Amino acid sequence: MAELVIESKGEFEGAVRVTVDGKELGSIPTGLAGAFREAIKELECKHEPATCRAQLEADAGVSGAVDVFLWAGAAPMTPGDEPFLPPGLGSKLHLFPGQAERLDEGLHSRAKAKRVLRSGVVGSLGDRWCVTLDGESIGTLGPGSYCRLQEASSAGFPLTCRVRIIRAPERPVRILADLPPD
Repeated sequence: MAELVIESKGEFEGAVRVTVDGKELGSIPTGLAGAFREAIKELECKHEPATCRAQLEADAGVSGAVDVFLWAGAAPMTPGDEPFLPPGLGSKLHLFPGQAERLDEGLHSRAKAKRVLRSGVVGSLGDRWCVTLDGESIGTLGPGSYCRLQEASSAGFPLTCRVRIIRAPERPVRILADLPPD
């Protein structure tokens, strides 16, 4: 996860810096920085960090060289946009009673096969992780370490994920939470 920060003083005042774990790794190109500055200032007014997904690739042949690839747009995301946590393979949820039927009915379709993608919220429920859709807890994640969830939670990032609701012929409805792999 990278954070975008506006340089506040010096020769490069106004530059948009890319930091990971507090270490500056680069900056947004000058031609794109203006649009990003507006989004960062909007988030700062709400006391929220300007974060985005980042992939770091270290070159084995060059000491200290790291390429940073960002998945970011120049506008803050609003609720209902792409989930914060990058999707990995779906973790099957242990649904609370009645949730499978409620979610199946919520598809508003009689089609025998249907897939719907939604954004859910993951939260701690004792020693488990619970997934919520539309403000209602639907179930818990199966056993696992979920290190990425722990890291994101500890860093104060929003724990939103992609939830897949899958109806298939001759099968019960399946609900999967797509979470980053550990």
